[in-house]
Amino acid sequence: MKTAANTSTHVELVSAARDQEAIVANLLQLYAHDFSEFHWVDLAGDGRFVYAELPLYWSEPDRHPFLINVEGKLAGFVLVKRASDLSGNKKV
Repeated sequence: MKTAANTSTHVELVSAARDQEAIVANLLQLYAHDFSEFHWVDLAGDGRFVYAELPLYWSEPDRHPFLINVEGKLAGFVLVKRASDLSGNKKV
């Protein structure tokens, strides 16, 4: 438990390795379940939420998967996708 004198928390963002895809997929299921209250998310025949693009985060250069650790314990994930430049300029 944190006290008023010790309020700092160690948060770490680490790139998710290919062999951690299942961890990200499991966390994504929890996120999709929570999000489904506000937006329809398709279910596969096995009852899991569908996010077919997840494997692309380990194969496409503009996609990056991360895991979040808080105090050394797994706490979440982030999926980053570089968007196209809306100004019409080409990506450098």
